[in-house]
Amino acid sequence: MKITFKDLNIKEKLAIISACAAFVMGWVLTGIAAFVPLLLSEQSILWILGQAMTYSAAVFGVSMYFNAE
Repeated sequence: MKITFKDLNIKEKLAIISACAAFVMGWVLTGIAAFVPLLLSEQSILWILGQAMTYSAAVFGVSMYFNAE
């Protein structure tokens, strides 16, 4: 059973788009903090990256679990 993005309902599309956006923004903020001296502590940037990756993993994991059933 192959499911394309077009076949998903609006709730699933919104979850996947927000997870992708959180994943990308987490890495973008980490990259900006690494190269531009923003006087931000490393812990706060790594916390944001961790939260973004946790959210993305949760959304992708739950969607994969329900699609497998």
